[in-house]
Amino acid sequence: MAAVSFLRFVANGSVQCSIVAAKTRVAPLKFISIPRLELQAALIAVRLANTVTDALSYKISRKFFWTDSRDVLCWLNSDHRRYTQFVAFRVSEILESTEVNEWHWVPSKMNVADDGTKWSSSPDLTPKGRWFTGPDFLRRCEAEWPQQPTKASSTEEELRPNLHAFHSHYEPVIESSRFSSWKRLINVAALVTRFVNNCRQKLHGGMTTTGLLTEDELILAEAYLLRSAQRDGYPEEISTLEKPKHNSNSLSAVPKHSSLFQLSPWLDNQGIMRMRTRVAACDYATEDAKKPIILPSDHPITDLIIMYYHQRFHHQNHESVINELRQKYYIPRIRAVYNKTIYPSHVHR
Repeated sequence: MAAVSFLRFVANGSVQCSIVAAKTRVAPLKFISIPRLELQAALIAVRLANTVTDALSYKISRKFFWTDSRDVLCWLNSDHRRYTQFVAFRVSEILESTEVNEWHWVPSKMNVADDGTKWSSSPDLTPKGRWFTGPDFLRRCEAEWPQQPTKASSTEEELRPNLHAFHSHYEPVIESSRFSSWKRLINVAALVTRFVNNCRQKLHGGMTTTGLLTEDELILAEAYLLRSAQRDGYPEEISTLEKPKHNSNSLSAVPKHSSLFQLSPWLDNQGIMRMRTRVAACDYATEDAKKPIILPSDHPITDLIIMYYHQRFHHQNHESVINELRQKYYIPRIRAVYNKTIYPSHVHR
């Protein structure tokens, strides 16, 4: 990579041009694309121009930067944040010291900097050679300088890959935080489910359901509420488990960074997330104890379930309540959650 700086003097209709400084740099051993090398050369030119300007005792009236790379001109004339970090950082540094209208395109045959890097034959290093006196067009009027493209065309080089982020927002039909009883919440959920099913039956000319809630309706309503709590507390894990497994031998499909990874969670036929335990080998344990339901520790439904079990034991014998909860549910930090639910006034604010 090379950059050459020239001073152009205009006095009494006479034009003089002479070299001031030049800078070359060897390309790295690691492979790097040609457009990146050209951008790096443009950055070298800007730094060289700043050094020359600071060293001279008289003021420079105008600056012209020439490059034969159309990719560099496209990067300078577009939003550099669209491109990779390599391009964005260097374009940002270039634009801190120069203006976009100071950059111009020059054909490769007129690019003097190529004499420092591309040698098809021995370079002309005589005092009258272009390496010391600059390109021929600089000694003519500006109207005869290389014609510039009407507009820098866009380039696909070094475009940053597009990142599409999808955010799923789930709003439950029933607001569980407005209830103070787990059984009442299940009844309301069952009634809402019955109403929806009756509307579908009327639409298709079927029979509607009336009367007292059945046991099957209550079981389905409870399953819906548990799925709702799990979807709120573990959306990434639920989404991963709902996808088909590529490896059937894998015990856990959730990411390793998940807090549930060591629990080897899975979804049952109702879509409820459960954990695998070694108790499953015991013939005398209940099905719920073998496959406890995972509940988030900070969810209103979890608080309602804890309060329901606490009331069943008449507000005493806390260890028995925790033991009964563990027979069916897995709640992270269950003792802390239990104390927070039973004694909310003791929680530090």
